[in-house]
Formats: sequence, structure tokens, C-alpha cells
Amino acid sequence: MNNKIKTIAFLFLGINVAFISCNNQENSTNQEQEVNQTAVEKSITEKISQWKEIELKSDLTQLSDNEKEMIRLFLQASEIVDNIFWKQTYYGNKDEFLAKFKNADSLQYAKMNYGPWDRLLGRESFIKGFEQKALGANFYPQDIKYLPFISYQAEGKLSAYTQIKRDENGDLFVEPYNKAYSEEINKIAELLTKAATLSDNKSFAEYLLAKIEALKTNTYYNSEVAWMKVKGNKIDFLIGPVETYEDNFLQIKAAFESNILVKNEELSNKIQYYADLVDEFQQSIPCDPSYKKEQKAINADFGVYDIISYSGYSNAGAKTISINRPYDLQVLKEHGSKKLQFKNVTEAKFTNILLPIAQKMIDPTQTKLINANIFFESNILYEIAEQLGYHKTLKGTNIKDELKDFATIIDKTRSDIVRLFLLSQLKNLNKITQEDIEKHYITYVSNLFRIVRLGDGEAQAKADMIIFNFLQEKGAITLNASMYTVNVATMEKNVVELTALIHKIQETGDYAKAKDLVTTKGFIKDELKEELKKIKNIPIDLTFKQGKDILGL
Repeated sequence: MNNKIKTIAFLFLGINVAFISCNNQENSTNQEQEVNQTAVEKSITEKISQWKEIELKSDLTQLSDNEKEMIRLFLQASEIVDNIFWKQTYYGNKDEFLAKFKNADSLQYAKMNYGPWDRLLGRESFIKGFEQKALGANFYPQDIKYLPFISYQAEGKLSAYTQIKRDENGDLFVEPYNKAYSEEINKIAELLTKAATLSDNKSFAEYLLAKIEALKTNTYYNSEVAWMKVKGNKIDFLIGPVETYEDNFLQIKAAFESNILVKNEELSNKIQYYADLVDEFQQSIPCDPSYKKEQKAINADFGVYDIISYSGYSNAGAKTISINRPYDLQVLKEHGSKKLQFKNVTEAKFTNILLPIAQKMIDPTQTKLINANIFFESNILYEIAEQLGYHKTLKGTNIKDELKDFATIIDKTRSDIVRLFLLSQLKNLNKITQEDIEKHYITYVSNLFRIVRLGDGEAQAKADMIIFNFLQEKGAITLNASMYTVNVATMEKNVVELTALIHKIQETGDYAKAKDLVTTKGFIKDELKEELKKIKNIPIDLTFKQGKDILGL
């Protein structure tokens, strides 16, 4: 599940930092430029304290010397990926920008945010002299406008793997990633070629070579297929331009990122049984029988990993605890998907964030029931729920076209509520107990508080508030003496009701009902806003110490 919440209505207070530009007339001398800090209401140090720093580690004793050497090579490639992402998100020279900082906390915060814009405050600058971040980051000229861009005719302008630039005359031109970052890609290719020669796993070596070809040609289909064919490898390395959320102009340009993973074989085998239940889950969904008959869930391979490196976009802002790939619909249809869960980071988020939130928000008699394993399983169920989604209405039109601006929120609501709906199906299959259902419900509500305290501006937060407000209005969640209680029996019934309602909206393409649900329930009510103040000092998310020294390499 992509968990990157990039905007925040939760009120972080700002800081002004004087950033003296080389073009500033007041700095006409050759004095060394500096970044001078002036705390306004909340210092950078206090902002950093909102992030819990952990070390990204894993037990590498299970790996061979060759596999350890591969990880060293992947770490080097990840540093290069990080530099590419800096070029995509920041307008100027990274090294010159960072060299101006004389305060360690300010420097760290700039590195965490990949520039002068606070990712927890949308695109707002925390450095004086920088305006709000351009919608298109550095994928487009900063002055790009929608209508001129749409009227501009050029091959590849809408590709995920090109950037739009202006030439010396100010005219737009398209620059493919393989040209824009050719120097970096050539270095990455050298590293991956070395890694491929070290691999004892033929399918993994073939994947690495296919990835080199993808980076050099901007054509990723073959590398995605090759990745889906990798079996039995203890490590994994995902690299390349994938997510498009950094592009807030049109959300079509992909940002570079990489992740290095070490597999937990025992847990991976343990959860693989979920794959055999997907079709059964699909048929249990309360919606029109003819609707289900036309649908077939995509096959999935489940894996549990420790993640030992985040780089580029995946390291910017809030951190994901899983990967569900590929995104290519053709690859999905032909080869299925892989759902990779990050055990070490999931546990860290539970211990440092979710559990402390639950202890302040949930009745103590229920808080004691939750644990990290339940949180981990809940995230697996979300990934499955995403897999069970529909794309067409009963009349054959695209759901996105029918529900328009509410399509994404409704679909995220569907995934979240189906996650809870599947619990009763697992109980019927004797996979979990009634007490497990209660634990999952309490964990889910606690996690909801974790997400929505960042505000209700994001689609995921709106989806969570739809569910919370629906369940509270039905009496499934109650507030007594400033603590929330989950009423399990009531909630089970309401989960089924809301699951059916969401699917009805999607299968009929009912825009009016989608709008009504979002506008009447997709926001944080005043009562909850007041209660969320209790958790303002709990860390927002994680940041990492990572690299070969942390890993003992």
C-alpha cells in the first residue's frame, strides 16, 4: 500500500530562514553566503522531533558473500537514484543548496524534504527567499500553464518518462529520462551488471539486466515481466521511475526511487495462503452477482521482507510499509502482482506511533488487545482488498469516468472497508477467531487516527473519515470520557452495510451518491479535531539511519 501522505492540515507552525541569493543586490560582496535561521513559532529542531529516527537493519547472516556484495552495489546505485530524484524535485544545484546551511538541524530538515519545501505542509517553503513549490516540481518549467501545455504538440510529452524543458528561445521541448540522466544511468548500469554476475539466481540476474535495458531505453515492460518471474531470491532491488505523485501538475511524470529488500522466508511462506483465497474473497463481496461473475481477481505472490534502504521518492516524506507492483495493467493481467510487506518498518511504526496513539485515544480495556502482528496482518488485508477492486460499471463504462472527481476517494474507501469485511470471511474459514476480529477493529480505528491527524485533505484521509463517521453514526464507535470504544457486534453489521453501499455506487456509477457520501462524511468533525489534540506530540512518521555502516557491511 502506497502510504505516502504528502499534505497536512494538522497545524505545523512555520519557520523563516534567511536564504541569501547570489543575485541579491544586498550581497554584492564576495562574503560567504549562509543560511541564517530565525525561529518564528516552532524551530526546525522541534519539527525534526516530530519524526522518529530508526536504524534500517536486517539479519544478513543468512546471506552469502556474493549477496552481501550485491547489496553494497545496490547501495551505491541507490545513492545515484537519490541524486536523480533531487534533480526532479528541486530546481537548482543540490550541492550548492545544501552547502549554504550552517546549522545541522536545518541541513537535516532540508535533506529530509529534498529541498526547501516542507512535505508535511504541502508545497510551502520553510526557507525565506523560496516561493511555494511549483505544481510540476522540476518535471516542467516552473511557469508552465495548463492550456498552453495541452495545446503544445510534441511526441512523448505525456510519457511518464520524459521531462518538459524550455530551450534558449523559451520554447518547450521534450527530454526523455534516458537522455536527461544518461550519466547517472550509465553508472547504475555498471553497478547492476556487476551485481548480475554475482547472482546465483538466474531469474534475478536476468531481471537486473532487463532493468538496465529499461533505464537506457525508457521502456519498462520487459523489466516488469522479468521481475515478476524472479523466484526464490533472498534479496530484491526495485529501481527506476515509478510513482507520479511528485507531479502535482498533471500527475503523469514518474519520480525515481529505489528500495533494497531482504526476504523473510518463514513469514513469506506463512502468509502465502492468502493467495489461494483471493477468488473466494472476490465472490464473497456483497454486490450484484452478475457484476462479480464478470470479474476475476489478479493472481498475487505475497512476500515479507526487511527493507534496508529507501532512496529517492520513496525516502521523501512519510514512508510506505509495503509495495504492490507492478502498475502496468498488461503485466498485471498476464503475470499477476507481487505484494511485498516490510516487517521491520511496520513494527517500528506500530511501536513508536500507532500504539502510543491507541493508548491515548482508545479505551484501555481494548488497547491492550492490539499488537504489531495484527497491524501487520491488517496491512496485508488492505493489499488484498485493493486487488479485489473493479474498474467497470454494470453498463460497461469506466468507474473513474462516471464518478469523476470522487472516483479515487470512493475506491480508497472501498479498499479500506473491504479490508474489514474480509475478517468475517477469514473467521468462516477458521483462519482467525472472534477475538482476532476485535483486535483488528481496534487496530484499524487506531490507525485511522494516525492517518487523519495529518488532516483530511488527502484522498486516503477522506476515505478513512467516511468510514469513521459512518461507523460512529451507526453506534459502532462511541466516545465516552474522552476515550473511544469499538462495539464489535455493531461494527460487524455496519461493515457489511458500508461495503455493499460502496460497491453499489461503483457498479451503478452513481455520481450523486458518491458526492453525497464524500461531502457529508469525508471530513474531520469538530469533536474528533478536539480529541486529536491529545496525540500532537506523538511522532508523525519515521526517518532512517541507513547504509552499509548501519548494516555492518
